[in-house]
Amino acid sequence: MSSEFVEEEKTEKRKFSRVSFKEAVQYTLGDSHEFAGSLAQDIGEGGLRLQLNDFVPVNSKVTVEMVLGESVRTKLITLNARVAWNQRMRYSDQYQVGLEFSRDNSSGEAKQEISQYLKSRL
Repeated sequence: MSSEFVEEEKTEKRKFSRVSFKEAVQYTLGDSHEFAGSLAQDIGEGGLRLQLNDFVPVNSKVTVEMVLGESVRTKLITLNARVAWNQRMRYSDQYQVGLEFSRDNSSGEAKQEISQYLKSRL
């Protein structure tokens, strides 16, 4: 009896490209006003990937604060997001969490800042 290994093709589901973004960010979960810190992994116009110490369920509401830009022109932006996916990191107690920015973000300015940041990195 022979066994064959069939490799699954991974389908890219992202609508936007991502760039590396190894920066500290602050976030709150749900209606909490207590911020926690995290290290971002990458960013795109549609979302952000974080590395967290705790499990956060899919569809959880998250508010993220981060600084974008160079030292001369930095800007603190705040965005609402939801957890689109989570995955426990191999050999670790930490999690990778994919955040999808909400369409209801009060300021289009924040998304514009992200777009400008991405253009400067591509």
